Amino acid sequence: KLGVEALRATQHVAFEGPAAVVVGPVEKDICQIMIPCFDERSFISFGEVKRHILIADSNIFVYLDSMAISPLYTIPLSDLVPEREDPNHPDFYSHTISPEANTGFCTPMFTNRSKKSLETVLLKDQNGEIAFQFAFHKKMTSGNNMG
Repeated sequence: KLGVEALRATQHVAFEGPAAVVVGPVEKDICQIMIPCFDERSFISFGEVKRHILIADSNIFVYLDSMAISPLYTIPLSDLVPEREDPNHPDFYSHTISPEANTGFCTPMFTNRSKKSLETVLLKDQNGEIAFQFAFHKKMTSGNNMG
C-alpha cells in the first residue's frame, strides 16, 4: 500500500501538504471561446477540491486526506511541465480557486481572481494544455521548495 505514512517512511518526500487539485482544463462552450469578453471565469472553492498531496520520486501522490491508506491517483511528472500562474494574467483554461470578493463581472474582462493567499501551479502536457491545476496556501509553500 502507498499510504501517506508508508511513503513518508520509504521515500524522500520533496513536498507534503494540502492543495486544491483540479484535473484538466475548464470546459468552454463555443460562445465562451468566440466571445471571451463575456466569459466570467469558472470558479470553485478550495474546500471542494482540497486534497493531501505528496511529491516523491518524480510523482505526485494525491490523497483524500493525510490519513488515507492509498492515493486516489498518482501523477507521473516525467511528461508534464510546471508553470506558476500569474494571478494578473491567468490561463484562459484554468479555474479560479476561491475567488476574492468583487473581482468578477464588474472588473475588466471578468477577471475574477483567486485569493491573494493562494499560489496556483499548472502542470501542462507536451501540447501546452492544462493536465492538472494545483492551488496552495502561500504560508504552506514558504518553507518548501516550490521552484
